[in-house]
Amino acid sequence: LVTAGNEGFSIGNDVLRNLVNYQKRCSQNFKTSKPYEFDDLAQAYRLFSLGLSGNPDEAAMNRLKMSGKLSWQGSMMLASAYCICGRKSVGEEIIASLSTSSDVGRIGGRTYRSPFRDKAIALEALSLCGNVAEAVRYAAEVCSEDGIWALSTQESAFAAKAFNALGKKVTGGKIDVTATNSKESSEQNGLIFNLIDPESGETRMTNNSSGPVYARVTSAAKIPAGTPVPARSENLGIDV
Repeated sequence: LVTAGNEGFSIGNDVLRNLVNYQKRCSQNFKTSKPYEFDDLAQAYRLFSLGLSGNPDEAAMNRLKMSGKLSWQGSMMLASAYCICGRKSVGEEIIASLSTSSDVGRIGGRTYRSPFRDKAIALEALSLCGNVAEAVRYAAEVCSEDGIWALSTQESAFAAKAFNALGKKVTGGKIDVTATNSKESSEQNGLIFNLIDPESGETRMTNNSSGPVYARVTSAAKIPAGTPVPARSENLGIDV
């Protein structure tokens, strides 16, 4: 809800305020006795969401960190929480203490999990902490996962969050491109559009940016009204 509000969607103030208050109560009442596997991940995500809303509960974050009962997934999520609360060094410290892959753990219990989702959690934590090289490695692993075209809702959401965080780290430079025979130029969401003069039918693009630029040329034509169009099958047929 916080992210949606930041992107311009209308979010009721009462809804968000009540949710924040509820999450605060849950974070303060959380017990580190860990009766269920991955309850620490739920708490870490709760603390992450509170930090995202501008209401960090650093006391609860510190209690969770010092409990010594964190799963790999919960540790990665807690590292993200510290990073968005301005304590990047603590997040880096947590990540440095972890192995490079998640613990398998028990499938089941009260908290959903999947290896794909776990890697997305790690990808976001690494991106937020500024470890871009390692984040890119995780991104490659996430993209090569089997079943990537049939993701659950939670897998899709965590992957989108993670790649959004990584994208902000690797595409921060301004794009500066010039194109010849351009009749019109516009920019939208980081993409530059150039309308090429159809009379010339060609253009030459120059990259003035500090990094690589990827170009795509799309052509379209509209036949003037009243112009006869000959029938062509192009080796296609239809039986009715």
